[in-house]
Amino acid sequence: MEGLKTLKWADDRQTCIEADRLIEAVQLTKENLEEVLEWSGGFEVEEIDALNHELKFVGLNVVTALGPRRCSEGEWLIKNKDGWFFVMKSDPLAFGYEPL
Repeated sequence: MEGLKTLKWADDRQTCIEADRLIEAVQLTKENLEEVLEWSGGFEVEEIDALNHELKFVGLNVVTALGPRRCSEGEWLIKNKDGWFFVMKSDPLAFGYEPL
């Protein structure tokens, strides 16, 4: 899948996301939407800009450990070792993960 990364936790410090040491992560784009939908089992949604209704963006709804969540274009969809999905607004590399 385009953009899919397998990452591992690179730091031994305790943090709020420290529990998942091995993850798969992909940033949602228009180009990889279909693959991400298949990978995650999510459902496609069309997002419309609140100020300019002509602007439309891709997104998906996915079941996470915390219940249903929306992953919008540009956000990261994370899959942990147990198969649960999470949505992150920032690149997981910024939180101490590194490529495997």
